Amino acid sequence: MKGAVMKAIQFGDLQFAIREHHATTEHWDFRFEFESRLLSFVSDIPPHLNPDQPIKLIRVKDHQLKYLLSERIIPAGMPGAGPTAVGDKGVYSFLGPMHRSVQVTYGRVRIHLKGGLLRGDFFLKRLGSYSKVWIWKKEWDDQVDLTFKFPHILTPEKIQKLGGKRRNVNDFLPLFKGYPLNPFPGG
Repeated sequence: MKGAVMKAIQFGDLQFAIREHHATTEHWDFRFEFESRLLSFVSDIPPHLNPDQPIKLIRVKDHQLKYLLSERIIPAGMPGAGPTAVGDKGVYSFLGPMHRSVQVTYGRVRIHLKGGLLRGDFFLKRLGSYSKVWIWKKEWDDQVDLTFKFPHILTPEKIQKLGGKRRNVNDFLPLFKGYPLNPFPGG
């Protein structure tokens, strides 16, 4: 799995993954490699390719790179407990004249995705200077697909398969320090 992503990387490209995660709430994790860590966002709806439907993302604590493509069941009692699996993966590049660090700092990010399902140009915008709320929007390009539905990956069979994997509880401790238990309060 990881090797397939690594072969596709070209100069300047970074890895990304979209993960389905059944924890306190069913949601999707948006993870982007950035400066030796994963920029991490969650959404209560799956990604799509429709520019007319922006998606609200909640910025959460950065994750370690080793968790980009890992699929597992996070043990009960741990923040984020429940199954998580990769729904799409690939590489992305920053677009525009501003350096990627400046884009992230100012909360106005343009990227080009080259994934198995998600492709084309996207825009991320932070709502407010210090807000954890961002908007994810597909830009109009030749990859727009108004009928595309992101597939559910966590089928009962997949969850059963993940349950049989060996895991080390201590491996999860540094990952979730400060991670909100429910990024969608009231939902």
